[in-house]
Amino acid sequence: MYWIRRQQKGYTLVELITVVVLIGLMLVLSVPRFRNSLLKNNLKTSSRQIVGLVKSAREAAIREHTPYRLLVDIDLKKIWVESGQPVPGKEGDMKSDVLQLPANVRVRDVWTRKTGTQVSNMAVILLSSKGYIEPAIIHLEGGGRLVSLELTPFLGTVEIHDSYVEHGG
Repeated sequence: MYWIRRQQKGYTLVELITVVVLIGLMLVLSVPRFRNSLLKNNLKTSSRQIVGLVKSAREAAIREHTPYRLLVDIDLKKIWVESGQPVPGKEGDMKSDVLQLPANVRVRDVWTRKTGTQVSNMAVILLSSKGYIEPAIIHLEGGGRLVSLELTPFLGTVEIHDSYVEHGG
């Protein structure tokens, strides 16, 4: 009698179970860290939301050939965009969606070239119809950390710094 030995292809059940257990162990160890870093970092989330708000306002200003204003209510922790030229007594009529900062995040101050450093009340950052942004720095504070959002005029970009950045003059 001849035993024909077949060439085995594939994996055994023990090998498959070992791989599944290792993958499960890696997920159990990494998911809590990942979740905490993505979902619970309100300062980073707020920074990204402000960057998105500035970018969309700049694009709308260019597209509509209309100046926009980024308004930062430092005391109420709210940020929003208004389109068009400011009309005395009618501020807020052209308000977009308001970004309310989380309870543990606050605007420490806002610096603009025109008004200097403001630590309370309303700060206004202008966006021209050609996409230029008034030089400004928004300082956010939360969880014992500081973040500076630097708005650059000609490129229309927002740089996020993980520290308090002073204005350049």
